[in-house]
Amino acid sequence: MRAGVTADPARSRILEIVYVIACDIHPVNNLRVLRYLSEELKVSEEEKKRWYAHWIQQGFSAVEQLLRHAKSGAFCVGDAPTLADCCLVPQWANALRMGCDLSHYPRCQAVYDACTRLPAFIAAALFAAAVTAGKVVRECRRSGAAAAPVAPGASQEEVFAAYREDIDRLVAQHGFKSVDV
Repeated sequence: MRAGVTADPARSRILEIVYVIACDIHPVNNLRVLRYLSEELKVSEEEKKRWYAHWIQQGFSAVEQLLRHAKSGAFCVGDAPTLADCCLVPQWANALRMGCDLSHYPRCQAVYDACTRLPAFIAAALFAAAVTAGKVVRECRRSGAAAAPVAPGASQEEVFAAYREDIDRLVAQHGFKSVDV
């Protein structure tokens, strides 16, 4: 057996991309770190965004180079999504949310666009949005900051009805064609 993680060149490329995203982008830009910057180190929102943008630039520059080198198609490696695509999409979405300039990464953008048209990625995005909405509702209930939009024990249909506008906004915002929730 050859030295290294794997003898399969495609798998090696996938892992290379995964490691850049999982080791160089995510750890320094996750919410725990961003919260520490704000709450403990008292950095301003502008400084926090500058921090975030720096690590996005460093990481996506490397990923873009890897994608060019691999001559990627619609996805990071090969004709179907892999673990590399699953790592790229949420980091790209977070960078968009933080207002980062992503114009220098056309291959990354193409992969993100291809993935976010797939039902599994659409479902994952909506699930993440629902989890986030649930956390907000729980926090509002806990703190008494706002009345809950649905009663405790509400049916799934009642919850979806209460959040229908938010679901429709997310669908429109991300250019999804349809969604079955």
